[in-house]
Amino acid sequence: MPSNISLITKYFPNLSEVQIEQFSALQGLYEEWNAQINVISRKDLENLYERHVLH
Repeated sequence: MPSNISLITKYFPNLSEVQIEQFSALQGLYEEWNAQINVISRKDLENLYERHVLH
């Protein structure tokens, strides 16, 4: 399990494997779309899970 996902599973330990896979896919999706339409600050991409997903 990637370390960025461990933050999510720390607070939500009962996520299913499917949910964990979906959360794992977010980083790549945000990187792809952010390059096209600037969804969030490029500086925030490294903190995506902490600043945008977890909250």
